[in-house]
Amino acid sequence: FLFGAGAATREPKLAQAAVGQTPSPAAAAILEPLRNDISRAVQELDAGRCAQAIPIAEAAAKTIREKLGGTQPDLVAAMNVTALCNKILGQYEKSEAGFRQAIDIAEKAYGPDTPESAVVLDNLGNLYLEQRRYAQAEPLKRHALETFQNTTGADSADTMTSMQNLAAVLDGEDRLPEAEALYRKALAIAEKVYKPDDPATGRLLDNMAGVIRQQNRLAEAGPYYDRAIAIFEHALGPDHPDTALAIQNHAILLSDLGEDRKSEAEYLRAIAINERNYGPLHPVLVPALTDLANTYIDQVNWSEAVTALRRAAAIIEQRRGLASEQTRGLEQRRNPVTYRKLVQSLLHHAGQDPALFDEAFKSAQIALGSEASIAVSEMAARFAAGDAKIGERLRERQDLVNEAETRDSDLVASVSRPKEQRNPAAEQETRSRILAIQSQLTAIDSQLAHDFPDLASLSDPQPLSIKQAQAILRPDESLVVTLDVPQIGRSPNESIVFALTRDTARWASVPLSGQQLAAAVTALRCGLDDGEWDRPFCATLYGKHRAGDALPFDLDHAFNLYTSLFGDIYDLVAGRHLMIVMAGPLTKLPPHVLVTATPKHSGPPSEQYRRAAWLGRDQDITVLPSVASLDALRRLPRTGRAPNPILAIGNPLLTGQDGKDRQAWDRQSCADVARHSLTAALQVASRSATANLARAAVANVDLIRHQPPLPETADELCAVAQSLGGRESSVRLGARATEHMIK
Repeated sequence: FLFGAGAATREPKLAQAAVGQTPSPAAAAILEPLRNDISRAVQELDAGRCAQAIPIAEAAAKTIREKLGGTQPDLVAAMNVTALCNKILGQYEKSEAGFRQAIDIAEKAYGPDTPESAVVLDNLGNLYLEQRRYAQAEPLKRHALETFQNTTGADSADTMTSMQNLAAVLDGEDRLPEAEALYRKALAIAEKVYKPDDPATGRLLDNMAGVIRQQNRLAEAGPYYDRAIAIFEHALGPDHPDTALAIQNHAILLSDLGEDRKSEAEYLRAIAINERNYGPLHPVLVPALTDLANTYIDQVNWSEAVTALRRAAAIIEQRRGLASEQTRGLEQRRNPVTYRKLVQSLLHHAGQDPALFDEAFKSAQIALGSEASIAVSEMAARFAAGDAKIGERLRERQDLVNEAETRDSDLVASVSRPKEQRNPAAEQETRSRILAIQSQLTAIDSQLAHDFPDLASLSDPQPLSIKQAQAILRPDESLVVTLDVPQIGRSPNESIVFALTRDTARWASVPLSGQQLAAAVTALRCGLDDGEWDRPFCATLYGKHRAGDALPFDLDHAFNLYTSLFGDIYDLVAGRHLMIVMAGPLTKLPPHVLVTATPKHSGPPSEQYRRAAWLGRDQDITVLPSVASLDALRRLPRTGRAPNPILAIGNPLLTGQDGKDRQAWDRQSCADVARHSLTAALQVASRSATANLARAAVANVDLIRHQPPLPETADELCAVAQSLGGRESSVRLGARATEHMIK
């Protein structure tokens, strides 16, 4: 876990910028109260109260559009507030759309290369940075930095902040020397612009120390951390969150240096600060507890690692009940390491203890939680629910969750202020109210579980025990669960695989890290997907590849990966229907292409492929999003009410690149298909031709229409419909295969 105490995020000071414009007297009369509203929304945002800021900003924006049009400069400030708040709340799609609209308006109102436009560009870049969309963030950051340098000056605070933000992007891309160079330039500006003990300088020092540490110049990083901590303690106080974060980052360095006792003491110090600020159950404690556990793992002290990780996991679990679906998904993405490390520590600590083995299996399921498994559970819940009383209780629950998130935002904003601006009594009242809400939510959840057990088990499925999972399995089935465990510090390279049948359960250690698994998967994907050749990895591994040549699928790689994953559990999986829950890099590889026996390399590649012992040929395989999804899907009713067994859509009227290809017109019904023999498509759309099929979130219809036609899909769909006993009218081909028909 690397947390800079400030990959800086530019705040929306556009309300003041817009005031500098000179509107007409009539427009000024309209704008004056709206500007006050926008300033109030900015204040609410600065205080962390997005639930209050968003409606104020949205109401002001609506009035401006209606009365003054869509290019009024003040509109940019209002939209910027809303977009920033949506980012804070994890509403990334709304935030991105808001920033993009604000950029368009800012470039019309202020000009494309002005500080006002650069602020919004920088904010959109920060959104991409938070989502790790570095390739999209970098050009925005560079444009913003160039604009600030040209308009506000090479040594301005705006330039310094934008430079630091670009450095954070480069840091995320592991371009560490480039990031360090920018941090050094930004630090030089900060030392000119700010006082020596300004927190902005402390954040730069902390971030630069992290980049130096990642380059393994450990002794050099120490003085930067020491100076950052001293600045935060003097300027913000010893109990400020930035102080705790810098101490926590320093602890990572001490662990890397092998100074485990000092590292442990620093982690405990940071944890104590955050406990005083937020209480003992706040998610801000999770990273420090997880990193503390890594220090214990480095010492092969599995018992202490389990203790720290159990506490971190308990906080995450407690938080799940206190968070909206959006926030829950956001925190789930931010906390993947904790449960993976808990699984690793439990298994190595377990020995022959079946209870610890069972706890590890449950923890692995939580670590593997995915949007797909959530969707399966929600689908099952819709089948099981339908009672008005459930809706009433769920609405009550959601109101409490919304209040809890607002209260938590208030608390975070309060403790982040300098010590002289904090209100300890108000902070304690907020903590107490959050705890009271938690009690109310627990009571509601208990009542729902009692009154509506199907809803509770399907909408929020709990991880299954080993015995529960075994009870779901049929005699000829084997459940395999893989889990990649990231390497942090000096911990061992390792991934985990569980194998269950109805009467046996076992785990095995796979001596491959997540990075090594990713390399093995990519090596195989080089032989499956020509898109992988856009990156240098495939060419480095296999040499040059000419377009049109067969891809070089490596049978030895496929066999070696199969042996690594299944070698120690072969007796539990051989000859059975495999139910596989994949994790990490393995989700990008269809397990069917693994090879179960040593390949024979005589003869041409096509003959070698024909003889290969493909896993997918020898055994039935079902890939599951989660263990619980198997339980959820088997709970669904077996009978359907659909009047027709199939709805098939295909062979849209595409014209090819020259606009003259009429193959699709020949197969617009199953009767047409019967008159034509099956043919093979020879024309293939290139990646360059398909790269721009969408403009932002909207399809580029003209470009899609000029893709090569797909007449063979009509053959396939008609054959499937016939085998299922479907009516010809349920196969929509040609002119009937349209977006309008689907909707």
